[in-house]
Amino acid sequence: MYNPNSSPIGTCAWRGYSDFAIFCDGDLWLDAHEGVRGRVGFGAAGNLRLMDDVLYSQVMFRSGYYPDNNDQDMVSLISEAPDASIPSSTNPPTGVLVANTPANGMMNMMNGRDIVICGSIIALNSSFTFEDQNDAFDPYICPNPPATDERGTIFVRGNIIQNRRGYVHRMNHNGTGYGRGYWYDTRFATQRQCPPFVSAATSNGFAKIKIIGWQDETQHIANNRFE
Repeated sequence: MYNPNSSPIGTCAWRGYSDFAIFCDGDLWLDAHEGVRGRVGFGAAGNLRLMDDVLYSQVMFRSGYYPDNNDQDMVSLISEAPDASIPSSTNPPTGVLVANTPANGMMNMMNGRDIVICGSIIALNSSFTFEDQNDAFDPYICPNPPATDERGTIFVRGNIIQNRRGYVHRMNHNGTGYGRGYWYDTRFATQRQCPPFVSAATSNGFAKIKIIGWQDETQHIANNRFE
């Protein structure tokens, strides 16, 4: 967990190959760059902010590739945040957000660059996008110099499900945001088990929906890349 200036204020650690889900009744700040083992679901009633990479334990390359025999590690990243169709000072971008941190290329890649995300990105009501897009109303605006705020590339090895397509690059500040390197994880099409999702339940804890199977029905793929 992090506070607004990106300083850690608490952590939650897990070990071993076990299926479980973590749900935060609010915003969730996630740093999983050391690698996730097993089938894990991270969910938030508000925004899910990615502070650094989200990697599987057996990732081999910077782009998020993993051994073909790795069928144990799968992640879901879920946000229930309401949509911010017209971002403003009182209505900033919402959903699964690439946080503006040094590890993610803050301030024109001054202390780091890029973010690698392995897993299924799910913004139920909003978008997969990035924060601090250098709009006039943003709480943080990149100083000048640097003349641009290019933060590197978003590498995704998985899939993206969103209610509305979000920005990953803007022309603010002569260029703000990320390039894209998206690769579809075919396991989401061939395996009928998904990373654990938090059950829809009543206030008494009784499940409203029981998920018995899950699979991508169609994919938009070209040359092993998806848009």
